[in-house]
This record gives sequence, C-alpha cells and structure tokens, in this order.
Amino acid sequence: MEIIPELVVKDMQSSIKFYKELFAFNIDYQDPIDNPIWCQLSNGTATMMLQDISSILKELEGNFPKEIVSTSFLMIRIDKNDYEKIEKYILENNIKIFKEKTLMGYGSIEMGIYDPDGYRIVISGN
Repeated sequence: MEIIPELVVKDMQSSIKFYKELFAFNIDYQDPIDNPIWCQLSNGTATMMLQDISSILKELEGNFPKEIVSTSFLMIRIDKNDYEKIEKYILENNIKIFKEKTLMGYGSIEMGIYDPDGYRIVISGN
C-alpha cells in the first residue's frame, strides 16, 4: 500500500518550482505537458501529486471548496547534512515560517514553513 498526498494548488507553476527548488523533487508525469493542471513529483521514495484548483472544481462539478484551507501537515524528513542548505533557501526566498528552527528531544532539527498555497510543511533533519 502507498499513501500519496495530492495537494490542490492555485498556481501550478509556482508550486512545481517550490517543490523542485526547495526539496529537489523531479516531475514524473504532468498533464498536459505544456501547461499542466496535474503532476506527480518524486524524490527517492517520496511521491506527491499537485492538481490545479480550477481543474478539480470542474472535475468534481463544484463539490470542492473554492478556497484552499488545510489543517494537515506534511512532514518532510531530510538528511541533517542538507538542512543548512534548505534553511538558507527558505531565508533567502522569504518563505513564511510558522515554527522556528528547534532541536527536538528525540534529536531531530525541525522547522515549519508554508508552501505557496498555505500548506504547512514541517522539515525534519535526522
């Protein structure tokens, strides 16, 4: 079994750029190729999908909230050696932080950020 999150996004290009540049995700598939409304991204064993909100509203015939609101977190675990590089990118690009860098009791370094659509991402350096 796999669980693959699919995030509904307002600006597909902005979201793809965010996940590619910050977390080194690769595009596995996108549809359509030129101006995607859906894509699948991966990095190693991590996989996620993105879908444009206008296409999901059309697909579900309006049975979807018009505003993106999430109470969930995405936890992205990275190697501690990559943490400084990612933290530097976050600070240089003024990415909104909701949880400052914290050394957790279990030995992980964590920071919480928002993606372009307001999804909360906890970055955990193990």
